[in-house]
Amino acid sequence: MKSPHPMTAIRRMLSIDVQMRASLAKLARGTGMIGLAATSVACVDLGSNDDVYTADVATSDLVPTDSANEDTSAPPSGKTLYESQCASCHAADGKGTAIGPSVRYVPRGFGGYVVRHGRDAMPFAVAMAAYPETSLDAEALGLILDHLHTLDRPTTGSELYGMLCANCHGDDGRGGRVDTSLVGEGGEVSEKVREGASGAAYGSSDFMPAWSSGQLSNAEVALIKAHVNTF
Repeated sequence: MKSPHPMTAIRRMLSIDVQMRASLAKLARGTGMIGLAATSVACVDLGSNDDVYTADVATSDLVPTDSANEDTSAPPSGKTLYESQCASCHAADGKGTAIGPSVRYVPRGFGGYVVRHGRDAMPFAVAMAAYPETSLDAEALGLILDHLHTLDRPTTGSELYGMLCANCHGDDGRGGRVDTSLVGEGGEVSEKVREGASGAAYGSSDFMPAWSSGQLSNAEVALIKAHVNTF
């Protein structure tokens, strides 16, 4: 039996080596535990007329990659942020507690202002501290405000009033923290709700947010008006 040419045997050995390296590299990539460095393995022409065999394979440099230390957990949702930052005072359902008002469907501009600037205690037991961006960044604040607009929405005039009006005018409509009574003002409700007062001067004692028909339907305004007429 004729022996194989020496160069043929060498090429076969190197080919097996290349295949083993490629298999190990593939396994390493699958585990994600070790870094990979590209290298070239060549069968050198030792004087024969055969073509040089070259293959690029990935071999391990055994250095841990950044991907092994990456945090792949999902960012917190608005609901999660609200529950961790706000629910202890405003309740998990946003309806408020003895130490914090209802915050369901709070106008975003006004809500953002209060979060950044805080609010005095009246008429609640404790004041609300301000949250600077270093404590709650703009993205997280936006997610919380978005979440508040997904909560259960009231369907009665008394509940809508409690959600959107009582925080400023009081549960009985007789003035509240802004000292503006709504008794006998039922006829003005529709106009005031749509126009608001003081624009975006959220810190003004005269401020009242304006609600568009997309934010508060005409039917909902009518329910609030009917409730105010009971004062």
